[in-house]
Amino acid sequence: MQADDKLMLEKMYEPVTKPLNSMSQSLEKQKLQNVLQSDRPTSKKKTELDISSNFFTPIHRKWKGILDGSDSDEENSVASYEENSPEIYIEGLYNKPSEYDTVYGVRTEKKHKNKYFIGDAEAKFNSGNIDLWRNNEKIGSFKGSNELYDLLFLKKPKVLDNLTKLSDNTLETYREILKRTHAMNHNYNKDKKIRTSRWPKFSELLDPLFKPTQAIVHQPLPMEFPHFNNGTFHYPFYFFETAALFNGGYINTATDLITVSLIWIAAIQLRILNRKLRDTERNVRRTDGYSEFNVERLTLDYLTECCVHYMDIEEFIINLQEVFSVIIFVQMGASVLAICNTGINLVTFESIPETLALTVYVTVMLVQLGLYCWFGNRVFTESEDITTSCYMSPWYKRSTATKKILFLLMERSKRPMKISGLKFFVLKFNTFISILKFTYSYFTLLRKNSNA
Repeated sequence: MQADDKLMLEKMYEPVTKPLNSMSQSLEKQKLQNVLQSDRPTSKKKTELDISSNFFTPIHRKWKGILDGSDSDEENSVASYEENSPEIYIEGLYNKPSEYDTVYGVRTEKKHKNKYFIGDAEAKFNSGNIDLWRNNEKIGSFKGSNELYDLLFLKKPKVLDNLTKLSDNTLETYREILKRTHAMNHNYNKDKKIRTSRWPKFSELLDPLFKPTQAIVHQPLPMEFPHFNNGTFHYPFYFFETAALFNGGYINTATDLITVSLIWIAAIQLRILNRKLRDTERNVRRTDGYSEFNVERLTLDYLTECCVHYMDIEEFIINLQEVFSVIIFVQMGASVLAICNTGINLVTFESIPETLALTVYVTVMLVQLGLYCWFGNRVFTESEDITTSCYMSPWYKRSTATKKILFLLMERSKRPMKISGLKFFVLKFNTFISILKFTYSYFTLLRKNSNA
């Protein structure tokens, strides 16, 4: 009975409820249309909701199907874009930003909503044209095309697979846009050098496109020097800084050579002392006034001289440490960082000349590390051999006084001499191997972060 009563009431009030339901559905549709229109990535105002607009994201298209009364798939609801229209690229700039070139191409900025920029200029897309504005002044207008939009928006343009099909007019227009907007320069500053990249787009398209026009007068100075990048003083300062860089490299090389040479001198002196101790009997016999009666006295004098030689070498190494310890630490640390960072570029660069240059640079850094550790290791091992050299001398033929001198020298040499960098590490082969292991670990970590 209750169900029948309900049906009777619905039929009785149907003339009133039906218009109300219709009005409610109409209001819900209007609210949804307002939401969709406010979420559009465009600043252009419209009085009506353009349901067929291609600005809609996939979620918007899904709601569009509901509004039309057909909940179809996304593929069926995508309308075809007009020829020479940038809308599809603007939509992708929001949906798939990782596939778009926001360095050399079109980008958006949080503080300027619904605006697009290329380099240091604002880009406006109007009626198939690309208008460039800077400081409220129009700096150029270019006819848009699908090829040009492809180059301006995408990180890997489709035309990159076959550049021969790219028209000269499109290529020249693309180059002129980048030139006027300073999109190729660091921080979009015309006075700074060209920004390089590991992208195929840069190595295959941008680098060859701009390389023929680069000249010394348009290039920044080797080192940043405000107010002298252009103008009358450009050439003098360019050659002055080039000479300064060359001189810095020469001084760096000279510092390495003088440090290694002094370490080698210490190793040679220790080797001479080892020879003297091993050949004690033969050297004593060659002494003036040698006889069987004064051999003990001559041997004592000879070993005393060897002890003095040992103390002189020890003092030389202490002084060497005081002067070059900081230099050794800085050089070794800088070499490790240089090898790690260069290794990252080495595995990512695709240009053969750059790869060869980096390979040579890494080899030089490894040689520098090897030189320090090689000669430092010689000092360490020759100092350890003092004990063996004392034992190899004919001590068993000599008196107790002679044996005491040898014993004291052997005990003293149990603490070997060594070259260190600020007492953080000792220059020897084990240190070189440890540095290589650390460098490889650091390189692996950087490579993982780079891939991520």
